[in-house]
Amino acid sequence: MHSEEKIYETLSLGIYHRFKEDDIQEKRREKKAGIPLKLENSILFETFVANIMENVLGGKTKVTPSSDDLGVDIVHILPNRDIYLVQVKCYKPENVIKLDPLAVLHSNMVTRKADGAYFVTTSDYSPQAKKFAEERGIKFIYGYKLLLINYL
Repeated sequence: MHSEEKIYETLSLGIYHRFKEDDIQEKRREKKAGIPLKLENSILFETFVANIMENVLGGKTKVTPSSDDLGVDIVHILPNRDIYLVQVKCYKPENVIKLDPLAVLHSNMVTRKADGAYFVTTSDYSPQAKKFAEERGIKFIYGYKLLLINYL
């Protein structure tokens, strides 16, 4: 691996650690009867990705409510009014995305008549998930490529 790729891999791991669930802090937070940290971190990561997409791709993004989002975390409306649905997952690099969440995203894409979809994760995708996404036009951003999103 080239040193530049190692830097991006390290930065990607840093993003994961910034937004991952943390059991100790979660327990402290729950004691205060506030929003559980798991939910808070999910929203922060979704907002982080939404901001990157809006800044790089233009248009407007909206982070969906966390409950009953049905597999869509962000709705991205491009300047030309194309609508993209986005699912994001903050997973350890070794926890790959399987087919199921991509199938749910694709179902939403069809049901909502969206122009396309993105699946964003800090990890990677199984070979079956990659094939499924490619065949259905779902764009995926993963691992350190999240740091290179401005090259889409």
